[in-house]
Amino acid sequence: MLLVILSIFIIKTANSLNCSDSTSTLVDWPGTLLSVPADSLTKLPKCAGDLTRVISNHAGPILFVPGTGAKSAIAQFSRGRTLELNKLDWPHCFVDPPDYGFGDIQISGEYIAFSIRTMYECANRHRVNTIGHSQDGMTPRWALRFWPDIRSLVNNMIDLVPVYHGIETITASYP
Repeated sequence: MLLVILSIFIIKTANSLNCSDSTSTLVDWPGTLLSVPADSLTKLPKCAGDLTRVISNHAGPILFVPGTGAKSAIAQFSRGRTLELNKLDWPHCFVDPPDYGFGDIQISGEYIAFSIRTMYECANRHRVNTIGHSQDGMTPRWALRFWPDIRSLVNNMIDLVPVYHGIETITASYP
């Protein structure tokens, strides 16, 4: 009986929603306020190279976002990619979402939104490029969706093996 009542409530609630409300897609609002305490964000992002010296022929500084479970973005991306960027004097930064990316995507998105805003300002308003990996490849996309003001601050968003629709190996690992 409880299941029937609950089903009727869900159906009634679903039917009463106004899905034509276009306010969720506005691009001229800054998005929600960041909930992460400012003192947690002031150490972000960690950068290599001088962002104030972005060379005009570069496409802007690069923000690396590690895959979920990675110890740090520096550890994940520093092998070959960043060595070449150092040779080119191309400024790049790293952001490490809390809890190795296993936490709330909104909080991780706040770290990325803050990092993009900071890099843009420090790089003399050169647009930022993001490179994300695996599940945290979608986190910059999340940040762009829910903080629309940063869309104009981003030049390119590159996702390496992103997981936009889940992964089958996870469901196979559960009985």
